[in-house]
Amino acid sequence: PDGSLTFQVYVDRSSVEVFAEDGVRTLTNQVFPAADSLGLSLVSLGGKARFTSVVATPLAQSVHTGTTSPEVSVK
Repeated sequence: PDGSLTFQVYVDRSSVEVFAEDGVRTLTNQVFPAADSLGLSLVSLGGKARFTSVVATPLAQSVHTGTTSPEVSVK
């Protein structure tokens, strides 16, 4: 093949999760950005990379945000 890879990257306030090769390869890391941090960088170490497409999709709000107790129903 041509060396192309497709990644899905999920970023929230304290973690980054990367899925490559349809989830065959994964990476999860806890992060501690500065409170005023609004940026994200994509870099290649030890070689060249070309990003041909980057799509940002906001995640839905978490079920439990920590501000109120979640309602749980068990049947």
